[in-house]
Amino acid sequence: MDNDRDPVTTWQEAITTICLAAGALLAYDLPKLLEDAGRAHAFGPLLDPTLYRAKVAALDEDCVMIRAALPLYHFAKKLEQSHRGPAPQPNGGSPA
Repeated sequence: MDNDRDPVTTWQEAITTICLAAGALLAYDLPKLLEDAGRAHAFGPLLDPTLYRAKVAALDEDCVMIRAALPLYHFAKKLEQSHRGPAPQPNGGSPA
C-alpha cells in the first residue's frame, strides 16, 4: 500500500473491493462445496486411490481457502436477505 495515498480513498477502494468479492462469493454455495469435499475425502480413497493421492493436497488447500471465505460469504448472504425483505408467506399471511 502506498503511504502517500489519501486514507479516505484507500478506505473506499478497500470497501468496494470487499463488496465485489462478497458479491462474487454469492454465486457459489460454499457450505455445499465443503460438504462435497468431505464426500471426496470419504470416498475418493475407495473409488480411485491413485487420483485421490494425487489431488488430496490441492483439495485440502482449496478447503482452507473456502473456510477462510465463509465469514464473508455468510455476511453477504445476510445482506442479500436484508435487501430482499421477508419471504412471501403462503395464502398472503404475514411472517411470524
